[in-house]
Amino acid sequence: MHPHCSIAMSLVLLGVASTFSHARAEDDPSSKLLPPLNWQECDDWINVTTDLDPPALGDGRSDDTAAIQSALDQMHGLGGGPKVIYLPPGTYRITKTLVMPSSVSCQVVGHGGETRILWDGVASTAKNSPRMFLSNGSVMTRYTGIIWDGNDRAATGIHHQSEDRFENKILHEYEAFINFRDAGLAMGPATRFASSESVLRNCRFINCDTGVRIESFNYYNEVVEQCEFIDCRVGINCFKYGEVFARNCLFERSRASDIWAGESHGHSVRWCVSRGSKQFFAGRDTVMQGCRITDWTGDGAAIKVPRNRTKPILIIDNIFEKATSTTPPIAIGDPKLEVIAAGNADSAGNPIFEGGEGVLNLSAVDPSLGVSPESDQRFFDDSPRIPGKVFDAVRDFGAGGKDSTAAAQATIDAAAAHGNDAVAYFPPGRYRISQTLQVTGGNFFLAGTGYHSEFHWTGEPGGVAMNVHDCEDVVLREFHILGHTKPKAFIAIVHRGGSSKTAVTYDRLYLPKGWQPDSQEQVRGVVFKNLTERDHLRVLRINGSGQFQNCNYSNVFVNFWDGASPLVVEGDANGDSPLSILNVNCEQLVLRDGPNIVIGDLYVEQAKQSVFKVTGHSEANESQITIGAARMHAWEEARPFARFDGYKGQFSYFNPHVTVHDRGKKPFEFEITGNDPMTLLLAGLSSPDVTVQPAPTANVVLLQNRKLENSGSNRTEAAEAAINQFRTLGRRNLDVLRAGHN
Repeated sequence: MHPHCSIAMSLVLLGVASTFSHARAEDDPSSKLLPPLNWQECDDWINVTTDLDPPALGDGRSDDTAAIQSALDQMHGLGGGPKVIYLPPGTYRITKTLVMPSSVSCQVVGHGGETRILWDGVASTAKNSPRMFLSNGSVMTRYTGIIWDGNDRAATGIHHQSEDRFENKILHEYEAFINFRDAGLAMGPATRFASSESVLRNCRFINCDTGVRIESFNYYNEVVEQCEFIDCRVGINCFKYGEVFARNCLFERSRASDIWAGESHGHSVRWCVSRGSKQFFAGRDTVMQGCRITDWTGDGAAIKVPRNRTKPILIIDNIFEKATSTTPPIAIGDPKLEVIAAGNADSAGNPIFEGGEGVLNLSAVDPSLGVSPESDQRFFDDSPRIPGKVFDAVRDFGAGGKDSTAAAQATIDAAAAHGNDAVAYFPPGRYRISQTLQVTGGNFFLAGTGYHSEFHWTGEPGGVAMNVHDCEDVVLREFHILGHTKPKAFIAIVHRGGSSKTAVTYDRLYLPKGWQPDSQEQVRGVVFKNLTERDHLRVLRINGSGQFQNCNYSNVFVNFWDGASPLVVEGDANGDSPLSILNVNCEQLVLRDGPNIVIGDLYVEQAKQSVFKVTGHSEANESQITIGAARMHAWEEARPFARFDGYKGQFSYFNPHVTVHDRGKKPFEFEITGNDPMTLLLAGLSSPDVTVQPAPTANVVLLQNRKLENSGSNRTEAAEAAINQFRTLGRRNLDVLRAGHN
């Protein structure tokens, strides 16, 4: 048995498999494709079987195209109003492409395995034609609980290809895409506008030529997590200019490759399982961490990195299991490619790399600390948590009008008192709040429909719109907090540590961006204060600025922090556990007083000030800060690129994509001041245009950078410290999935 730490999960579900590679996925019962999602229907939802004239029938025989399209047409525009389309259990036969028009923050909701949309139109003769569903500029939209059945006739299931507006912040969850001749879900090629920052979570792709295809410029920051790709030719194809972060996914029997990833910004593939596919990966510019690849059927390597135009890469803790293999599992086409490797293992005892004289294999890094899933691991969450009894703020408590504070608080209190996953529900509308709302209690949801469920702060300057404290198993999702910036600046949410165990999940909140006016100390979005080891915090996605103050991060985990705003982490290293974040899309990362933090993929674009601002003090403990950077882009005025003042510890920066300074394209600078001992590790940089202005006590370590010689003291120790933080990120990730706090 390999010494890796393999973590078994409780999220085990029945297998979804065809009897042969081209078997129709519908041969499997729908209950195996998706779990049932037993929603309590809300008053503002558009039920396609009861609220339309003529209605959809969902009997599998009638043509429901026109009825469903009439519901989609009601989503058009930027304003509020009904924003949720509900498809109750049934099979909805369509014969023409459904089109989601230009819109903001809509939802298309089905009943899970009991809701199927079946294509019965013309058969496919070309790429992306016909397609079942076209998204034409729908921003912040959520799709959930639908089986999209191409019936071996449709080319594409859902196609994001906008002629009207740039799409972003889209969520696909609990969907199954089956029997498509081209792609289950396609993004691009771009015509006028692209789509970025989308998340595909808990989706299945079965018997498709390609499961997910991302193929155009500006289709960046696309996350694929907890998805399954079964009996496809290619699972994920991001071979043309897009950017994908794939993690916690299962691939079975891919006929060509599980993943193709082409030249672009930095991709990452982490903690995935592949079983019986021809090969696992072909491509470039990709971090590969903690994957387990078993019984690949192709000749030669399971991972192939081509020769041309490849940036430095990190390959750690991947396990290869094929008893009949006699060749290395990883083939590096470019003999000069800079590779950092550690903890990889082949059960047949083969060397890990074929070619790749530029590989730096850190054999001294302890392989027993590596983290990878078991070969029989599944990640799909087959037991989703669904809201129960609905307490409607408008219907039940009269929210709306000049001041909704009392009604909003009564709605929250009612759901908390009821418990049992009741939901304090806020339909689309503006709810003016003049006093702080208190969110406390257990076993309930506080939810809206997204961006148009608006809590609008009208209270005193410097006030707090929502105070979250002493919550147990509470979910906050799909609402928007806003207010005036001057003179009534405010903080959207303050979340404080509790006196006993707490557990809170945040998902798809839309919060203010940036700093308080005239201040670089306090953000306007959410502030987490004084969390202890008793406080369990899961952030699936927050859009806006955020701040962590004096927290213990033993039970804090962030999937995606978005919003092109500052993210601030302050307070001395509190315990050994770092703040663990999978993805960040921000403008600036401010780290004060030496916190421990690890970020898997950091994306920065159009920064106008120093991207990293790291400060410390003489009494702070030494900390570890480890950053995996997917892309860095900053304007010329963002100088220096990174500023360190009095920091004590190690700052590690892995960046496979060149940092661009416009207006002259000058080098990016790391400026270090202070007299405390510090190690700066720069690894895998694709640009040699780096300048470092170190303090006398700083140890600058350069490792596997393009056109830069390796240098610095204790290089192996510095690399090991950073790699072990990436391993901690993996361990926390698998622990959270096992616990099922989502």
